[in-house]
Amino acid sequence: MAFSRSTYTTTRALTYSYIHIPPQLPNTQYFLFLHGFPSTSHHWRHQIFFFKAKGYGIIAPDLLGFGETSRPTELEMYKGEDMARDIVEILMSEGVGMMVGVAHDWGCFLLSRLANYHPERFSAYAYIDHGYMAPGRSLTTAAVQHINRSVEAKLGFSILGYFLLFDDEDAPRLLDEHSESVESLYFNTDEEINKKYKGALGGLRSWLTEGKTTKLPAYLTSEDHEHYEHAFSKEKGGYGPAINWYRASLRNINEEDERSM
Repeated sequence: MAFSRSTYTTTRALTYSYIHIPPQLPNTQYFLFLHGFPSTSHHWRHQIFFFKAKGYGIIAPDLLGFGETSRPTELEMYKGEDMARDIVEILMSEGVGMMVGVAHDWGCFLLSRLANYHPERFSAYAYIDHGYMAPGRSLTTAAVQHINRSVEAKLGFSILGYFLLFDDEDAPRLLDEHSESVESLYFNTDEEINKKYKGALGGLRSWLTEGKTTKLPAYLTSEDHEHYEHAFSKEKGGYGPAINWYRASLRNINEEDERSM
């Protein structure tokens, strides 16, 4: 289910790779699809196929640090306002007007900033898995620790333990050395596994260092597996750039930009 791709180099000298499907009829709206972690624009393959058949236009980028898009290592490159401007530059280069924004996971953060800084470009927003993320409400280290304590006190388990591992110095190496374990955990549908190894503090580190895997869901084909294996391979730069989205949030690098919003 391959779609034609385009590239665009922004004023920040970052090259984005994205799926672009023009609408089949005049004055037909575009959909903008923004993926999360650990994924790429491939995440939206079924939705793209569906809306393409209906005649809608599609823009689906590999976000910064993912897939075929540039993968800077500098944390400052992952500021929300700047990444939102990158996306708008792509839209302008393609002559795209009003859009429906659809986002999942970290894509919801980026769609939120697009809504804040460029609301005139959107007719509607759809947030999946995570809602609108208000400015000044970053998931900082202190915020994540507070959420974990609060949820554990009420429900008996924490939910964001994995966040904190991503800020550890050895996180990129751990993820790269156990990519099959990463894919297996993130796409699994067993809530008990998620509680123990994603939610619990230290759970993700244990999952990785022990090389654990679990059965992948039926909807992931061998083609999908090969795609993700390639997208996060060491040759492509591994997971390090992608987890900068987490590190940027934990270290609150958007605080100054968002203070006036």
